[in-house]
Amino acid sequence: MSINQFNNKIVRFGQSLINYPAGITLNGRGLSFPNSTPSNTGSFILIFNEATQVSINYGNGIVINYPTTQTAVGSHTFHIYAKGSNTFSTPPAYAFTKYVYPDGLTDADRTVNIQYRRDLLKQFLSVSNTFLIVQDLAFEFAKHPSLEIFQMTLTNIVNRFNLKSVNAISNPKLINLFINSSFANTSPYYTQIPIEIFDLPLTNLTMGGIGYKSVTFAKNNFDKLPLLKNTLTNLSLAETSLADTNNGEGPLPEQITELSKLRYLACINTRHTVIPAMINQLTGLTTLSYNYTSTLLSVGDISALTNLKTINHTNAYSISTDIPSYYAQTMVKLVTWTFSGAFRTQERMLSFIDNMYSFITSNAAISASGSSSFRTMVISINETTNNDGTVIPEGIYQQPTEYIKDISNGNPSSSLEKIWVLVNQYAHTWTYRAT
Repeated sequence: MSINQFNNKIVRFGQSLINYPAGITLNGRGLSFPNSTPSNTGSFILIFNEATQVSINYGNGIVINYPTTQTAVGSHTFHIYAKGSNTFSTPPAYAFTKYVYPDGLTDADRTVNIQYRRDLLKQFLSVSNTFLIVQDLAFEFAKHPSLEIFQMTLTNIVNRFNLKSVNAISNPKLINLFINSSFANTSPYYTQIPIEIFDLPLTNLTMGGIGYKSVTFAKNNFDKLPLLKNTLTNLSLAETSLADTNNGEGPLPEQITELSKLRYLACINTRHTVIPAMINQLTGLTTLSYNYTSTLLSVGDISALTNLKTINHTNAYSISTDIPSYYAQTMVKLVTWTFSGAFRTQERMLSFIDNMYSFITSNAAISASGSSSFRTMVISINETTNNDGTVIPEGIYQQPTEYIKDISNGNPSSSLEKIWVLVNQYAHTWTYRAT
């Protein structure tokens, strides 16, 4: 065994330092582990509750033992990454760069075995599938009693997944589960939520996959969500492609209204044209996100959601630019409003700015001495260059004529002057493309 400097850190090459029990085996293809594409960074992260080491057998006679780094109190992290050449993300200084296979083969099949102290693992974060191929994932949940977060962002990769041992007794700390679009179309979980997860004390669940829309809510287990009603506070339904009617059952299962503890709800990449009426019954919500839903035309009636502090409509580029009139009475706690990528044309953007300016100046106190409702808001209208050209607000960002602090908004003559008033008179923060 030799001690070497690798990626500016001291690691050991050779055999595993400790005879750890079987960890997890990953089958993949590529020149490195993790692998990357120009637009995607590959990454694999394990977080433990005390200092330890991770041993990786790369299947070619090379075994590297990596030390963890303390990243917070009670958190010791192993992070290995492959940066995409066109990405701007910067990995943390403690992260290891990818292992590159010396044979130079970009299409060779690889088998990587990762060993670690299973009793110490608190977070499993497999956040990239640029290396992996369709396979069974043998992760023994019952052997990971400290596990708090399991995140598997692996698009259509996993075939079979051993969840038979998952329950609140074997995994009493597992409260965060992310299994969005993870399962291959050959998997029994491609069309249904794993029934076993409903035995866990989950507070945070992210799930999704286009296979869910092909069967009834009873068969895809959406109707079982109330089994989590005593613990679940955050729910993300991602990549489901659910429409306004699904096999004649409606946009979402009616049982979702039983999730009385829910505070965060995200519906991502659905085919809804209006926010489903049953969501209006989730009156404890503080955040509602309808993102990447190009079909969404209207928020409909969410007037009962009086506790909302955040609304996100990122890339919901068909949504109306009008501000519902009932917002003035019901959305008084609203602080953050995101419309990034939701316009696509300058006409729609300018319409939104005009409507927002009119709404705020009609309903918010002009000075800090009055009501705080609709003041100090955070508004994002970032846009990207598209076929309609660069969508940006028009005019010059400047004080309008006859403006008087705390007394008069003056006479703004452009969208940027209106934003200036909202920032300076109402203490807003606006994010937008300037050029």
